[in-house]
Amino acid sequence: MGRTGVAFNIFNQTMAARGWLVFSSNYRGSLSQGKAFQSAVINDTSEGPGRDIMSGIQVLKDRGIVDDERVPISQSYKLYHALKDNKVEVQFIAYPVSGHWPGDPVHARDVRRRWLNWIADHF
Repeated sequence: MGRTGVAFNIFNQTMAARGWLVFSSNYRGSLSQGKAFQSAVINDTSEGPGRDIMSGIQVLKDRGIVDDERVPISQSYKLYHALKDNKVEVQFIAYPVSGHWPGDPVHARDVRRRWLNWIADHF
């Protein structure tokens, strides 16, 4: 597993530079808090990290920072259909790669460009 840490993240910084809130949860199972934290995900690979993310979002809501209507559904296909069903201009782009993120720089750059342009146009 990876980690959400203090390292510079160009995509997060690009969104923040546009004035957008960037929430990057350090959920259980990551490498950043020691072995017990990393092992906390064993037998709880979806609900545990999901609760961690939702509790972080709740903190933002409690502070009046986040709007419920703008917290996206985590699964892109569900989000695509939800937007399409509500008559929002949307495209579904599938890259010829396995996993959740294209590892090559050309496709990764294209994903970031598309995200930034769509968010800027719709929010």
